[in-house]
Amino acid sequence: QLAQPLVLATVSLYREISQELLPTPTKSHYTFNLRDLSKVFQGVMQISEKKFEDSNEVLRLWIHEASRVFRDRLVEEADHTVFLNIIDKSLQEQFKMKISDVCKDDLLMFGDFMTPDAEESFYAHVDDPNKLQTVMETYLEDYNALAAQPMNLVLFRSAMEHIARVVRVLRQPFGHCLLAGVGGSGRTSVARLASFIVDYETFTVEITKSYGMVEWRDDLRAMIRKTGGAEAVPMVFIFNDTQIVNEAFVEDINNILNAGEVPNLFQSDSYERITNDVRPLAKAAGKVDTKDVIYSHFVQLVRENLHMVLAMSPIGDAFRRRCRMFPSLVNCCTIDWFSAWPDTALLSVARHFLDNVDLGEEKVHEAVCHMCVHIHSSVEQTSVKFFNQLKRKNYTTPTSYLELINLYVAMLGEQRDIIKGKIQRLRGGLDKLESTNALVAQMKIELSDMQPILAKAAVDTANLLVEIQGDQKEADEVKASVSKEEKEVTKIA
Repeated sequence: QLAQPLVLATVSLYREISQELLPTPTKSHYTFNLRDLSKVFQGVMQISEKKFEDSNEVLRLWIHEASRVFRDRLVEEADHTVFLNIIDKSLQEQFKMKISDVCKDDLLMFGDFMTPDAEESFYAHVDDPNKLQTVMETYLEDYNALAAQPMNLVLFRSAMEHIARVVRVLRQPFGHCLLAGVGGSGRTSVARLASFIVDYETFTVEITKSYGMVEWRDDLRAMIRKTGGAEAVPMVFIFNDTQIVNEAFVEDINNILNAGEVPNLFQSDSYERITNDVRPLAKAAGKVDTKDVIYSHFVQLVRENLHMVLAMSPIGDAFRRRCRMFPSLVNCCTIDWFSAWPDTALLSVARHFLDNVDLGEEKVHEAVCHMCVHIHSSVEQTSVKFFNQLKRKNYTTPTSYLELINLYVAMLGEQRDIIKGKIQRLRGGLDKLESTNALVAQMKIELSDMQPILAKAAVDTANLLVEIQGDQKEADEVKASVSKEEKEVTKIA
């Protein structure tokens, strides 16, 4: 019974958005086509009658899927308001309901990841934020236990929503993501954790000084053969715009997104090897045993198993130019726009990184966390004012926020080391003074004990001096006589 009004509501939504939200130089990705329409229905068709018995639940799912396809790419809060108004209008026209009647809480999220290690998982509404936090942290702990490079992620609300969005896309056939956001907003970290949740392998290229088209094509061959050959391994290709050494890289990605293959990628000997590997799979699928049909089956396997997650920064002209030159980046990808971290997220990050720092009282710790948020937010507000007055952009990124916290912790450690050194020097000086005072007191006691002995020794010394003076007089007389005799002896000699 809901099928007909859902279709009409979706078509109405698509037409309204296409007319209201038009592309501009800063919103070049605001281009909508019928693939977006199909993505909404593709998401709705993930439902199971075991979990969806209420019509409100289906409408909630429809709003969620429309939000993932259309709302997630919107840049400004004003555009979000336009989208919600269009959704509300469509609901009232087709179902005589308001969006507030369908969505009671602020957490609108669906996913099949809430029961890890379950034999059968269902695409269902996530209605418990605390359970969502626990499940995500469990996935992160498992990832860090297995990964060569663990991720120190703070799973605040916004980050978990982005992870759930990427998981949703990776679960779908031909699902690709374009994560648009400034550097340091956690795009690749979100993609890696989402790939781990769906249990797909990840592949990325390692850029070196000598990396060029030859190495790029070698990496593409290895990846495509693994996803479409005899192994047919589901894989997520994570690619960052900082890895674009040559614009031809984006052209190859555009071809894979659109057709599942890169023209002239394989030589004749590799082509033969691929057809031999895929022939049993093609036969099992009931395909005709010809090279063209077998290779088309190989391309089909690649499209089914290879999911691309592209992380790109909207800063500058490069993003707009690539969206115009390579339309598959927008047409074939579900776009997720990473907005600035909200204050609650900034506060969670500050608490996480300052958790192990001793700041004395709890209220001081909390005040420092709020001060970090205030500093970052005030710089963002001042940057807007700076742009309005001088037309010059100043970007504040999550990386700069993390650097602020790290700088504070580092300077706090340095100052504490300096103070600790001063304390040690003062303590050493005090210890020397105390030991010297003890020695002086001991010497005073010994001196007082020696006073009588010294007095007697003085008397004896005076008497001895008198005797010495007498002896000296006699010695002088003897010396005079001896010297007289010496002169006479010398004269005789």
